[in-house]
Amino acid sequence: MSIWKKIMAKCDRRIKSLTSSCKNIYGIGIDIVRIDRFINLREQFIKKIFLPDEFFYAQQRSISSLAGIFSAKEAVAKSLGTGFKKISPIEIMIRHNTNNKPFVELLSRASKIALSRKICEIKISITHEKKYAIAIAVAIYKI
Repeated sequence: MSIWKKIMAKCDRRIKSLTSSCKNIYGIGIDIVRIDRFINLREQFIKKIFLPDEFFYAQQRSISSLAGIFSAKEAVAKSLGTGFKKISPIEIMIRHNTNNKPFVELLSRASKIALSRKICEIKISITHEKKYAIAIAVAIYKI
């Protein structure tokens, strides 16, 4: 066997081992909101959209954090392919690790939908500037 064929065979084995554990994108969601919409929220709206931990987190920071969490919930719902037609915003919990990196925890129907679609993880990113908060979510499923 020529050296070229040996190199190609080795590359083929590496590619196969890498792709055997690969994950695929199920869906991508993105959302943008005006931050000023979250200045004078009614208590009824807050309870319908935000879980207590999310609201507490945002209160410790700024109104832009609350807008970012809402935007992330919208993006996650879109990445699941349902929007808020089949799930409620309070079934999507946006949490933050010790480095303030956001992550998603699905509850109730949202969790069941994700499991039925073999979604094993949802990556999110949230950003905000003077007027807008933006979030993107990528739902990943196992092959």
